[in-house]
Amino acid sequence: MNGGTVFPSAICSTTMPTTIMNAFNMVDPDGSRWLLGDYVGRLFVLFLEKNEGVVTHLHLEPLGTTSISSTISYLDNGVVFVGSRLGDSQLIKLAEEKREETGMYFDILDSYTNLGPIVDFCIVDSDKQGQGQVVSCSGAFRDGSLRVVRNGVGINEQASLDIPGVSGVWALNRKTPSEMQVVEEILERGEQHNVLAISLIGQTHFLQLEGEEMSPIETPGELILNQQTIFCGNVTEDLVI
Repeated sequence: MNGGTVFPSAICSTTMPTTIMNAFNMVDPDGSRWLLGDYVGRLFVLFLEKNEGVVTHLHLEPLGTTSISSTISYLDNGVVFVGSRLGDSQLIKLAEEKREETGMYFDILDSYTNLGPIVDFCIVDSDKQGQGQVVSCSGAFRDGSLRVVRNGVGINEQASLDIPGVSGVWALNRKTPSEMQVVEEILERGEQHNVLAISLIGQTHFLQLEGEEMSPIETPGELILNQQTIFCGNVTEDLVI
């Protein structure tokens, strides 16, 4: 029994596309309608058909596509909040008829900007006026986008290097075998990044960070320095790949 709804001893089923549901919420107090959101942003309504309070059939109808939902909250009068951690959250209003413009059974009332998750970003000064803007790779999957952040971002230059032709920069940990401290100790001292790997056209440089100064270092192992590096990063125990 759930909200006054009684299921029969036999299992009820319905046909539906192969998917993974991320979020759901009850529409009616008696549990006869449920909203479901899947991992690609599709929104469904699940009808529970009853006979004398006993569920006899399930019926699933697609309503359209929203942001990829992390949570769904039915508010009132057909208004639904679709919260997303992978894109912009939305406030929608359900409709009885399909909208010819969108082919969906709802209207988008409002959208709430979400910059996260930010997987990468860069700072640009397109107007060459010293006012940097952040261009971020925001969201994920079908909700991924490039965002330009102009307000509320303070950019303070800590250091600069006049190195032309840089194609990639990576922060690394460098420890000798006699300096194999545990990760917790490194984090406490704030030394998790002490080397910069800089990739240029036809060569790669490594710089050691010591306080506020940077100096070239000789790399251990068999790292090739006379070629351009595509990627550089730490693996277990701060080994470099």
